[in-house]
Amino acid sequence: MLDRELFEYKNYGTIQIDLDRIMKEKEVTTYELSSKANIRFQTIQNL
Repeated sequence: MLDRELFEYKNYGTIQIDLDRIMKEKEVTTYELSSKANIRFQTIQNL
């Protein structure tokens, strides 16, 4: 069992990336990005 006092969770905000805009500027398709980055196609679609 984890000791709750051992871990302290803090919210440091969020990171926002305009992936669609960047991909259009670089002329990279979702398939190309998923292949080159070794990330599932569906994961990139969700982003």
